[in-house]
Amino acid sequence: MLACAWGLLLGSYTGVLLNVTNAPSWSHDPFLPVMFLAGSVATGAAAVFLIAQLAGRGDAPGRARVLATGTLALGIEVLAVAGAVLAGIGSGASPFFTGWWAALFWLLVLPVGLLAPLWVLWMAQFRGRHVIRNAPVVGAGLLLLGVLLLRMIEVFGGQAYFRPY
Repeated sequence: MLACAWGLLLGSYTGVLLNVTNAPSWSHDPFLPVMFLAGSVATGAAAVFLIAQLAGRGDAPGRARVLATGTLALGIEVLAVAGAVLAGIGSGASPFFTGWWAALFWLLVLPVGLLAPLWVLWMAQFRGRHVIRNAPVVGAGLLLLGVLLLRMIEVFGGQAYFRPY
């Protein structure tokens, strides 16, 4: 239990560190630590699921519980991303609205890396419907890709824009 708490603190720590910097636009984003924490839980669960699934380890209900945890964490991350986007609307230059980081976010990360895996995994885990063949594996893979690309936008895109106080 202590290791779980330590892991959650460590997962959100990067978001807190980026949040206290003064140059990037992310320093004004109160949703950043939540995005990092939820993304850490989601990707950790997806990675554990994929390794267990591909190695044939663990029982199917255990793997399903791990992936259900990742799906719920991804849902929380999508809500945090929505909050960050809404908070950035009136803030001027933002990686969500300016430059090629915005194109990457709106055309690839949001639809393919966040919403598609959330929908595929939600339907598979909580509705019992596989909307595509091998939905849990595909959804977990898309989740890993989407969160990785979102982290790139958060870190590199945030450094590309300066918003003075």
